Amino acid sequence: MADSKKGNTSNGRGVKGSKFWIQTLVNLDNGLALTKKITTIEPSIKTIEWLSPLPNDYIEFRNKDVVELINKKNPLQSISIKDLNNFWPSRGAWWDAIGWDSLTNTVILLEAKGHIEETLSKCTAKAAASRTLIERSLKSTYALFKDPLGINLIDFTKIWCDTYYQMGNRLAFLAFLKNQSINVKLVLLNIVNDPTHKSTSNNDWIQHYEKMFTSMIGSKSAPNDVVIVNFEV
Repeated sequence: MADSKKGNTSNGRGVKGSKFWIQTLVNLDNGLALTKKITTIEPSIKTIEWLSPLPNDYIEFRNKDVVELINKKNPLQSISIKDLNNFWPSRGAWWDAIGWDSLTNTVILLEAKGHIEETLSKCTAKAAASRTLIERSLKSTYALFKDPLGINLIDFTKIWCDTYYQMGNRLAFLAFLKNQSINVKLVLLNIVNDPTHKSTSNNDWIQHYEKMFTSMIGSKSAPNDVVIVNFEV
């Protein structure tokens, strides 16, 4: 299994935590408040049509679904599924929300978190071929996003595969699309002071992401095309 969302991928309505909030924010007034927050932080995003999770079934997209969406929305920059499968095992990641900016032909990948423990995960791929492919693609992603003036990563496997694996595979898909010349933004949506589950302060989120990105890429700042959004509810 290439992804590890710890049981948060079932379809249907979430009742607490990040799953509840992303479904609520995407579908409240067509996602107006969420869109406004994102576009205020990242003005290069002009507008967002939210395509998942929608209230008929709250289905989440996988990497393959995102590629098919891009090919439909922007056929002049079509992506081969074969190329995707050569980059990552076919099951791929689940995405909490997907949006499209029609003014700039930009796909919005969104990962939502309700508390810090949700950002910690380990690669559980068992098949040797899958594990080899994942590690190869994670290393190429690290090479793309590493700060040349930052701290050198000593133990790649410990950081990218055993501690921050889910963030690694999100960055990997971002890198894959960027290498395909696709306009893409990865939005990391963090729920501040969540009353439904575990409450995390804005300052705790800031400190955590600085620590995580310092460990992963040698800089406390997020990589290019990654937008951190701390949303108080």
